[in-house]
Amino acid sequence: MDFMTQVSYFMEFYTKQIEKTKSTSSPLLLKNHMIKRVIESKGQIKIKDLAYEIGYSERHTNLKFTEYFGMSPKLLSKIIRFQYVLNKLNKYIANPNQSSLILIAQEAGYYGQSHMYKDFSEFSSCSPGQYLDLLRQKNYYNRLVVVNSLVDK
Repeated sequence: MDFMTQVSYFMEFYTKQIEKTKSTSSPLLLKNHMIKRVIESKGQIKIKDLAYEIGYSERHTNLKFTEYFGMSPKLLSKIIRFQYVLNKLNKYIANPNQSSLILIAQEAGYYGQSHMYKDFSEFSSCSPGQYLDLLRQKNYYNRLVVVNSLVDK
C-alpha cells in the first residue's frame, strides 16, 4: 500500500470516528443508540460490534450500558432472545407444523437447541417442551407474557 492510500485510509477511518462521536456525544443519544441497536438486532448484536459503533472499548461499553439500564447488554440480549422464543412458542401451539424447536432456536440466534433450553429454563423454570405441554392444557391461564415491543411479531 503506497503512502497516499494509507493517508486516504486513515482519513476515512478518522472521519468515521468523528461521525460516531457526534451521534453518541450526549448521554441521551448514547443511551438511545445502545438500546435501539440491541433491540433491532433481536439480541444478536455482539458487544464488540456495539462498542465499535459508539467508539468505546468493550469494557467501557459494558460499564455505560450497565450504568444506564441496570443490566449488562448480554443480559438484555438474553431477555430479548427469550421473548422472541416465547412469542414463537405461543404461536407454535396454534400451528405446530409451521416451525420446529430447532428452527426457532436458530431464528433466535442460539448456537443450538441446548443453548436455547438453558436460557429458557433460566427465565421460566421449565424447558420449552414443558412450556408447550402446559400451553396444550385447555385450562392453562398462567401463560408467560411476551413484551411485544421487544420481539418480532
